[in-house]
Amino acid sequence: MVPFVKRCARKVRNALFLPLLIRDALYCWIHGIRWHYSWRFWKLPRIRRYRGGSISIGKHFTACSDLAHNPLGATQPVILYAQFNGKLVIGDHVGITGSSICCSNHISIGNNVLIGPGCSIFDSDGHSIHPEERLTGLSSSNPIFIENDVFVGTKCIILKGVRIGEGSIIAAGSVVMDSVPPFTIVAGNPAQKYRRKKQAEESR
Repeated sequence: MVPFVKRCARKVRNALFLPLLIRDALYCWIHGIRWHYSWRFWKLPRIRRYRGGSISIGKHFTACSDLAHNPLGATQPVILYAQFNGKLVIGDHVGITGSSICCSNHISIGNNVLIGPGCSIFDSDGHSIHPEERLTGLSSSNPIFIENDVFVGTKCIILKGVRIGEGSIIAAGSVVMDSVPPFTIVAGNPAQKYRRKKQAEESR
């Protein structure tokens, strides 16, 4: 009896999700993104590709732009921008809530990565520090690499040229200006090493 009830519940759930899946698939098709049925959009994200930019997303991607689905609050939609020939690559089982990722060079996000609400990830300065370059729209950029199993807490800022090592944790409100070794917890502005992740687990 129980397996039968589970099968029925699964069919009902899939039927309820079908209109949303159609909406999501059409939205991604319009914006030139290869959609996968395992994705879940809680309200539509903002996805834009400019000037030859590319966005590639793996399976089981979740983008939460809805206040009702995160107790910390999604005060903005998930924003994924690829511009100036930028290449944004997102792996499998990645969840993003109310954050901005703007790529003009290369941003790589590995598998099993969680990014909390209110985060900003930029691989360029956006505007140069030199007035004459700002007039031309030029700005420097360097790739960002976020490796597998990383957790980024709410309202973090990750700046250009950073590599965040596998299994690391970025504490809420951190500003990451330098690379983070694997399995490390960092916190603060600028983000500093707090402790090794294994040490944190052993101290529980």
